[in-house]
This record gives sequence, C-alpha cells and structure tokens, in this order.
Amino acid sequence: MATSDDNVTYSSYSTFVVGEYEARYLKFKVLYTSTGTSRSMISVLSVTANVPKRQESGSDVVSGTGVYAVTFGHAFKTNPAIGISAQGLATGDFYSITSKSVSGFSIQFKNSSGTGISKTFDWIAEGAGQVIP
Repeated sequence: MATSDDNVTYSSYSTFVVGEYEARYLKFKVLYTSTGTSRSMISVLSVTANVPKRQESGSDVVSGTGVYAVTFGHAFKTNPAIGISAQGLATGDFYSITSKSVSGFSIQFKNSSGTGISKTFDWIAEGAGQVIP
C-alpha cells in the first residue's frame, strides 16, 4: 500500500496490515508468488475503506450579544450535525444557527423581542472525516 495527500506524490509501497491510516489517496498492489507447477489465479480482491465519525465540542462558551462564530479545530469532510445546550434561557429566549459548514458555524441568542442577548452554551459537532491541511 502507498499513501498520498495530493494524488501526485506517494509514499513507497509498504506491506499492508489492517489498521488506521491517515491519507487522502491510497494505492494498492498485489505481489503474487506461486510455488509448484499448478497455476492459481486471484478471482476476487477488494479493500474497504471506512471514514469514521468524529466529534468536536466546546463547553461554557459565552456568546456575547452579537453573532458568535465557532471554528472547528479541524474541518470535517462533510457537514456535521450540531447540538447546542444553552444555560439560563428565559421563556421566549431562542438561538439561531447560521453559516453552518464543514469548518464551523455561527450562533446568536435573542430574547422574545428579538434583541441579541449573551448566553453561556455548550456545543457538540459530529460528522465524518477530517480535512488534512
């Protein structure tokens, strides 16, 4: 197996073992040696890659009265699901999540009259993959 982050420059081939690998591109080759006089053929060969889910989170974040931007430590490969837990909301208080992307999101808390308010909140993002810079 050989790995690459740009699909141009690959590592040297190494013996493949089942495990976790971090790369954007993977190449595989099979070296087959037959002993004896009978000829054998490989009829089926496959590799399955799985992109695991991962999470990022923040706790006790103070939003301020305006729009608060959250930037993930590492971008996800696909848009993640976002969960918010706000502390001390009064009746009618609400929040709005905007600009949700693979690299972060924006949130603003407002009271029942639509005025921006500062709240403390926790967030969690769950998605697949990680973009390697």
